[in-house]
Amino acid sequence: ITGAQTDRMTRDDGWRLLSVGRLVERLGFLSGALACGLETQSLPSNGGFEAMLALFDSSITFHAQFQQSREVAALIALLVLDSDNPRSLAWVIQTLRGRLAKLAGNGPRDMSGLAQKVPDPQEWDLATLCETHRMAATDVAKPPVADYYFALNQLLIDCTEAALNVSDDISTTYFTHSGQTNQSLLI
Repeated sequence: ITGAQTDRMTRDDGWRLLSVGRLVERLGFLSGALACGLETQSLPSNGGFEAMLALFDSSITFHAQFQQSREVAALIALLVLDSDNPRSLAWVIQTLRGRLAKLAGNGPRDMSGLAQKVPDPQEWDLATLCETHRMAATDVAKPPVADYYFALNQLLIDCTEAALNVSDDISTTYFTHSGQTNQSLLI
């Protein structure tokens, strides 16, 4: 339904706002879901790994590229960094930045203020995102949690916050018709 609907729409500001809304929602949801998978330490298990792939609608793509691999680095490469995977964070952000620039009347290389609020996937590095550190358990009776991905977790927090901020800024810029001004009317 969405494909048939968007195929027939003129690529005007209305279409861009609709597309930006879908991308902002996808960015917030997917980055939050992956952060939850990290926090619950479910990614190393087969069930958690497969659930994350299914959630990102990337199971077939992952198994075609990595066969039977269950390495978190391969998962990060596909779900975070792969700019050719329309369900990866890099693709979503790259597309979102382009649509925000076009919505503001800028070219694809000239980023608008809204587009600059979204993290730049060109700055992300697989080795950095795969670095793990031992994290102390919050409960004294539990052993320390191993393999916590601090850089990846911070990136996911940044993506979630960017989705919320861009959503608020779009509402303020395009849909708020009142607000505080420094002008007065003299009669």
